[in-house]
Amino acid sequence: MRDYSKDSDKLYSVMKSQAFLQSTSIGGETPTYIYAYEIEASEIVEDMLSKLEKKLALDGIRLYRFDMFEAFTSFCKEAGYLDFLLEIEAGTDKEEFLENIQGIAENSDFASFVGDKVENEDYDIFVMTGAGKAYPILRAHMLLEKLQDYIKRRPFVLFFPGEYVKSTSGGIALNLFGKLPSDGYYRAFDIIKEV
Repeated sequence: MRDYSKDSDKLYSVMKSQAFLQSTSIGGETPTYIYAYEIEASEIVEDMLSKLEKKLALDGIRLYRFDMFEAFTSFCKEAGYLDFLLEIEAGTDKEEFLENIQGIAENSDFASFVGDKVENEDYDIFVMTGAGKAYPILRAHMLLEKLQDYIKRRPFVLFFPGEYVKSTSGGIALNLFGKLPSDGYYRAFDIIKEV
């Protein structure tokens, strides 16, 4: 397992810098960053993120932590989908039920729900977590693609349990848990290696 104390120091150094906060060091690109970590280190990373949030707060920097799975659950409650899902669950096979849930997750209304948080919450850095919990309902790469229009002014960091690597097609891939590859190209920066 890698040394997460070094990652913590690097994240703090990057996140408190004015170049990061004002997105001046990325040449006009969308301020989207990935922090990939080993799934076995999930508890270490959660603890690290909590400490990082407190440390940055002492510097006057506000993190908005957003869990993908919890957000999806809230969206389903608010939009009335939860009652629908509970109603059909007993009479639907697992595969069809999952397809229904994924259809809701891929719905542009959910992306707008998340985008509203990105645009309107009071924060300096938006941190998205929960990609592992949200699978297979939500895929982080699909949500990132839909959020591109919302991520413009402030840094957006996805804490991702897996790998962020060059794919065989030449693009960049998010491999959930280091095993489940995505098929997308990302305009995100590896916050540890590229910043």
